[in-house]
Amino acid sequence: MKYGDTLRQRSTPEWAHYNIDYDYLKDIIKHQTTSGISRALSIPGQGESSEKAFGATFYRDLKAQHDRINLFVRSKSGEIQRRLEHIHKSLKRLQSRRAHGDQLPASIVEKFAKIDADVNKTGEEIRALSRFQVAQRTGFRKILKKYRRWTKDAEPERQFRSEVTSSPASFYQLDLGYLLDQYIEVLGALRARFDAASASESPNGVKSSTPLGRIAQTCRDGSEIDFDVALSLTPLGSRGNKATYWIHPDHIVETEVLLLQHMRLIAASSPPTTRGSPEATSLRRMSSATTDRFLGSEDGVGLLVLDHPESFAIKQNASSLGSGEDTAGTLQVNAAGNARWTSSGDAALALDLEKSPEDVITAKLDRKYLPGFLDTSVPLAELSLPSLKEPDPSRPTTDSSAAVGTAHQWLEEHKGIRPIVGICSKRTRLMGLHNNSSGGMWATLDRDVFMNSSLQQKLGNEDWMSAGRAGAISFPHAVLEIRKEGTHALALIQTLDRSHLVERVRGFSLQAQAVWACCKPTAMSAPIWIPLLERDIRKLPPTTKRERRKANSTAESSQHSAFGTPGASTGGRTSPSTPLYDTSATSAPEFVEEAPPLRAFRKKRKQSTIPEQPQPEQQRYWNEYDNPEDEDEGYYIYVDPDAEVKFPGQEMFEGLARQTRRLFGIKEHAEEESGVSSAETSDDEDSPANPPNVYGTFASSAATSRTQSYFSGLFRKYRDPQQDVEALLSQRRETARERRSLLRELEVGRHKAETTKLYSYTTSLVMALIIDALLGTMAMTSRKKEVGVVDFVVSLGTIVSLILGVVAIVSMQSRKDDLGWTHTGMVYGVFTANVVVDVLFFIWVLRGF
Repeated sequence: MKYGDTLRQRSTPEWAHYNIDYDYLKDIIKHQTTSGISRALSIPGQGESSEKAFGATFYRDLKAQHDRINLFVRSKSGEIQRRLEHIHKSLKRLQSRRAHGDQLPASIVEKFAKIDADVNKTGEEIRALSRFQVAQRTGFRKILKKYRRWTKDAEPERQFRSEVTSSPASFYQLDLGYLLDQYIEVLGALRARFDAASASESPNGVKSSTPLGRIAQTCRDGSEIDFDVALSLTPLGSRGNKATYWIHPDHIVETEVLLLQHMRLIAASSPPTTRGSPEATSLRRMSSATTDRFLGSEDGVGLLVLDHPESFAIKQNASSLGSGEDTAGTLQVNAAGNARWTSSGDAALALDLEKSPEDVITAKLDRKYLPGFLDTSVPLAELSLPSLKEPDPSRPTTDSSAAVGTAHQWLEEHKGIRPIVGICSKRTRLMGLHNNSSGGMWATLDRDVFMNSSLQQKLGNEDWMSAGRAGAISFPHAVLEIRKEGTHALALIQTLDRSHLVERVRGFSLQAQAVWACCKPTAMSAPIWIPLLERDIRKLPPTTKRERRKANSTAESSQHSAFGTPGASTGGRTSPSTPLYDTSATSAPEFVEEAPPLRAFRKKRKQSTIPEQPQPEQQRYWNEYDNPEDEDEGYYIYVDPDAEVKFPGQEMFEGLARQTRRLFGIKEHAEEESGVSSAETSDDEDSPANPPNVYGTFASSAATSRTQSYFSGLFRKYRDPQQDVEALLSQRRETARERRSLLRELEVGRHKAETTKLYSYTTSLVMALIIDALLGTMAMTSRKKEVGVVDFVVSLGTIVSLILGVVAIVSMQSRKDDLGWTHTGMVYGVFTANVVVDVLFFIWVLRGF
C-alpha cells in the first residue's frame, strides 16, 4: 500500500490537516519526470538550467512544508509542557491544603479525580505527538527517496539533511523524553498519597518461598541488581505467565506511556535528577533532551553469559518454543551461569543454573572485580576484594565470604565455563499498580541493546558502556518482558497483544540471540525469530472513526486513567498454542468488576425553588492550531433523506382538507398518534449530563466506556447514592411508559367508537333522505293506479324515515368529542327537514281517505 494512502491513518487523525502534503510533492515530481507533458526545456549550451530550477523549487517547497510542521510540533510540545507544570502546581496546592488523615473528604477525592483525568489526557497527547512526529519524519524520508529515484538528483536530499533536519531547531532533533520525564514525575506525585495509604493495607504475609513472594520481597527490600537476579532466576509459579515483545524505536514513547497507565516505575535507591522537573529551566530540558533519553527512569545494565558455545548451542536446540512462558517451574536460561551488573557498580554471579533453583550458587561483588574473578588462573586471595556484600535476601542466608569462595571454587572446577558474550542495555523496571498477596505483575524494558563477545575485558573502565560499543553488534529493537504471577489480571498483556505498537515473539531470549550473533556455534540452529528481524515490525494503526466534537462537551475519559484499572484479578493465561507472530490471537479480555462512578462522591445539591443559573464555561487552554470552537462555526444545510417528496400545491390541498375536517369537528388519527409518540420520545430519551469541560485538543478513543480509575477501586467500599436515584428514576420511567401505552390503546379504541358513531348517524340521515325522495316520486306517479298500495308504502316509509332520523340524533348525542356548532347545526337541520317531509306525507295520506 502506498504511503500517501495511509498517511492519515499512520499519523494522528485529529491533526491530519498539519500532515506533510505528500500527494502534492509527489505530483510535482511526477509532472517533472513524466514524458509527454509540456514543461520548460533546457537551452542547448546553457547547462541543465530547468532541472536545477526544478530542484531549487522542490527544495523550497520541502522546506516550507518542514517549517509549517515544525512550528506545530514545537507549539504542541510547549503546550503539553506548560500543562504538566500547571498540573504539578495544582497538585502541590491541593496537598498543602488537605488534611493529614486516613480518610479523605469527598471534595478532596473529587479534585484528585479531576487531576487524574487531566494527567491521563496529557499522556494521550504525548502519545499522539510522538505518533505524529514519526509519521512526518517517515513522509519526508520517503518523498526524498522518491525524488532521488525519479530524477537521479541527490543534491536536494543532501541539502535538506545538512541545512534543515540537522538543525537543533528542527522537530527531527526534538526528543520527547523530557515530556515523558515530566509525565512520570506528575504521575509519581499524584500516586504518592494513595501509595502510602495502600502500603499500610497491603498484606506482607505472603510466603517468600513462593515465586510471587520471592519477587515481591526483593522488589520491596532489595536493590536493582537483586530485582534483576530474582526476576531471572525465580521459576514460574503455577499461575504464572511471561510475555516478550519487540518494540520499534519509533514506538518507544507511545509504549512507555501505555505501560505507565497500567504500572509504576520501580524507584532507584538514589534516582538522578529528572530532566522534566518543574524546577529545571527550559534551557536545561532542551539541552538534555538531545543527549540521553529517559535519563530519570533508565539504568545501564550488563550481562555476561558463562558457558561453552557448543554446549550452550545443544541446550538451546533442545529447548521447546515458548517453554519458558507458560510452563510452571521452568527457567528460561540455557547457560551454565551468568554475571550481571548495574550502573551503580553492584554485580552478582549466578552459577550452576542447570540444577534446581534452590541449588543455584549466587554471590555479589563490585563490577570492576568481575574480570579478575572470572579468570580462574588468579587465586582468590590475590584479588584483594575490599568488601563483600550480602547475598540475595530471597536466597538462604550464608556468609558473604563463603558465597564468594564457593562461586570461585565452582569456576575452578569447571574450566570450560568462560564468558562467551556480553549484553548491555538501558533498562526501565516497572511493577503493577495493584500488586498484592494474591498476584502481581512486573516488567523490564531494555532499550539500546548491543552485544559484544569481548565485553568482560572492558568492565574495569568507568565508562564501560561506551567502551563496550566498540566492535559491538546492535539489536534493532527494544525488548519488553512482562511477568505475571498469581491471580493478577491479564488486561495489560491482552492490550499489548492487540496493539500495533509491539510485536510479540514467543520463546525469544536475548542470551540466545547474542550467542548466535557473536559466536555462531556450529551446533546451533538459527533461532526461529531470525526471519522476523529482516522485516519491518511496524504495523498500520487501526482505523478510528472521526467524531465531531462540540464546543461545550468533550469525550469521556479513556478506559484507563492515570492510576490504571482497579486490581480485581482473574487467573486466566494465554494459550501456548498461539502462533509465534500472531499479535491478536489471545483470549477475550478479562475485565474487572465495575467500580462506582466518581460522581458518587460529589456533594449533593440542596433543593431550591430558585432556578439554577447557567454555569460559566470553564476556562480552557487555547491554541491557534487547534481551537475546538472553530469546528462548530459555519452554516450547514441539513437534508433529511427520509423526508416525503411532495408535488407542487400538495401542501395547499392538505391545508384545505385540515380546515374542512376542523370545520366539521373531525380529528385526525395520525395527529393523535404522533402526539403520543412525540410525548413518549421526549419522556423516554434521557439526555446524558454534559461531562466537565477540559482543556486540550486530543480526545480519548474510549468515549463510550465508563470512567474507571484508581479512585474507583480505592473507594469501592463507599455506597453509591446516585445508583438508588437512578434506579428510582428508571422505575418511574418504566411505569410512565406502561401508563402511556395503556392510554394510547384506550385512545385508539375510543377513536374507533367515535368513528363508528359518525358513520352510523351519517348513514341514517342519508337513508332517511333517500326514502323520502322515493316516497315523493311514488306519490306523484302511482296513486291513481294503486291507491291502497301506495298509501300503505308511503305510510310505512314515513315511519322508517322518522326512526332513522331519531337513531341519527341519538348517535350524535352519544359522541364524547367536541363536534362544533356547525356540525351539530347541520345534523339537526337535516333531521328537521326529514321530520317536516314525513309529516307532510302523513297529511297527504290522511286527506286521501
